[in-house]
Amino acid sequence: MTMTRVVQRVSADGLQLPRELIERWGAQEGQEVVIELARSFIYIVPAELDAVEIADRAATCVFDQVGDATAVGQPERVGERWRVPILLSYRSKQLGVLTYSLRGELLPDESDSAQTMRERSREG
Repeated sequence: MTMTRVVQRVSADGLQLPRELIERWGAQEGQEVVIELARSFIYIVPAELDAVEIADRAATCVFDQVGDATAVGQPERVGERWRVPILLSYRSKQLGVLTYSLRGELLPDESDSAQTMRERSREG
């Protein structure tokens, strides 16, 4: 997929995305989206993320907080949640599970902590 770039001036009303850009992205009229500000980027994502997007979020989280010897298993949708197994990449050992809302928010109370996963990675 090639990148499409649109240059606009910010008006008093903000910005408006061209319909052609929205259609190429694949969004449908009436579909809910989430707009996120992260550092110097604005992301627009579907309100309900799919398994690939959830896996990407989980990978970013564990690489940053647990370490680069981790791998992300196949996300599983369970009711109104995504459950993502976190593995030790070189031993196929499960270290824990991260749980996300359908919108992609990490649910810490339903997930194993980074510290717990680090400790499990050191166990025999």
